[in-house]
Amino acid sequence: GRDDYFAILDDNGDVTIKGAKTTVNGAGTETTPLQNMNAEVRSVALESGMSNAEIDEMFNNVDTFFSNQWDKANPKEVDTFIDLTETYDGVISRGMHFDTPEDLDTFMNGVEKGSVIGMNGKNSSWSSDNSVARRYAHMGDDEVNSVMIICDKNVSSSAVGKFARYTDEQEVLSKSDTRWTVTKVDTTVLDNGVKKVTMHVIERTNP
Repeated sequence: GRDDYFAILDDNGDVTIKGAKTTVNGAGTETTPLQNMNAEVRSVALESGMSNAEIDEMFNNVDTFFSNQWDKANPKEVDTFIDLTETYDGVISRGMHFDTPEDLDTFMNGVEKGSVIGMNGKNSSWSSDNSVARRYAHMGDDEVNSVMIICDKNVSSSAVGKFARYTDEQEVLSKSDTRWTVTKVDTTVLDNGVKKVTMHVIERTNP
């Protein structure tokens, strides 16, 4: 069932995870938006009692995550980063697509209204712009199996768009232990067998 989720993403590509965009500073050295924002987050981290070494380790892992190597980043370090940044107040969406209806079925196995779901202890990327998530899910493509997850009540996920590759995608990042209660699932099967799923969830305050 859901234990196969990340194996499926390895095959299909987790299109909600994006690489870090680089910029060039005056010395001609490439830096990421994350590094450019170091001072802001570092100040908050120091005030929280973290040492510079701990902060550097956190940044290294977050930079790895945003460099499209999410599977190599330590989720707990990314969680710390999320705790230090601004929680998004509003509805967030996550779009995914799958090669086959069977892959989609594996992801959705046992999921129904009232189910509690997580992301297998991994951080997950969402957007505060529903149209961005729909695009990543390929909801408008009748040849692609799609899942849209809409979180109508976000509690802890952080607005990290300014650190991501495309700032106009309004990225929001969830902690590794975040869990959601499913409130509604709508599934449409097209004539060609392709499946389109829209799932509504609310974040649990007690995972």
